[in-house]
Amino acid sequence: AAVDAIPPAASSSTAMPPPLAPPPTPAAVHTPAPEPAPPSAPGLAPSTAAPSGDLASLTRELVALAPDGGMAGPEDCARVRELLEAIEKQPASFDILRDTKLGIITKPYKDSPDPQIKAVASRLRKAWKEMLAPKQKG
Repeated sequence: AAVDAIPPAASSSTAMPPPLAPPPTPAAVHTPAPEPAPPSAPGLAPSTAAPSGDLASLTRELVALAPDGGMAGPEDCARVRELLEAIEKQPASFDILRDTKLGIITKPYKDSPDPQIKAVASRLRKAWKEMLAPKQKG
């Protein structure tokens, strides 16, 4: 008779554990947002930060700024200067210069109205000419 006095839900053999709380949703989980990269020059968006990569990718980006084979427009001066400076830091060889056609691509920039672009392009082309010219004994 004592067994009959215990309600069925309180019996240890038939009792169900309390329902578990649902796992937190992804929005509820705190993850810090990545910090945006600072622009490399005033007025540039983070997506146009200083270039990095090999000469081929830098060359493609330079060509994309002036696809007709001329110079990029004045609105792209800062980006052109960054690309030329990045190209200047990359090792070059005869094969690389021939394959990328950098000599042809950079030629218009040696006469740029922007003095900084003109200086970088002239330095680049002079360094390449010195590298490719046979050494004179004397």
